[in-house]
Amino acid sequence: MFGQDNFICSTKCDWKSQKIMVGIAAVLCAVLLIFLWSNAGIIMRQRNLMFMMIVLTIGLVGTVYMGFMRVLSSSLSYVTVYNDHVEGHTWVQMKWFNTQYDERDFHLNYDEILQVEANGNILVIYTSYTQYKVMAARNKLQAISEIKSRIPKK
Repeated sequence: MFGQDNFICSTKCDWKSQKIMVGIAAVLCAVLLIFLWSNAGIIMRQRNLMFMMIVLTIGLVGTVYMGFMRVLSSSLSYVTVYNDHVEGHTWVQMKWFNTQYDERDFHLNYDEILQVEANGNILVIYTSYTQYKVMAARNKLQAISEIKSRIPKK
């Protein structure tokens, strides 16, 4: 096993405050939806309000779902940079209506890495056989510069 003296930086973060915020938002949305649907008899009298209530319900549920998925993928996905290798865990690659689950651990020597770049909060590591996408809101730039400095020049 590799020692701690090998460690350079990591993008790992527990995202506790974001998890709490998504939980609070979910509870508030649930209370709002229960209130709206418990008064559906009053709203049913006007068709415009009923349509708006259905759209609001779909929007609130979708927003809470996307927030939950973002926080979950961010807290499970990371990269750790060592002197002689990079390791980490990918979790979710999100697209609007097509969520692809790409969960795997990886361990890469620097000679396997072709390129590393950032795309928003996503750090992408390219190899000759695949690419690894990890959420990296913390220490992203440091991780990229450390990895780039250790990739052997060809």
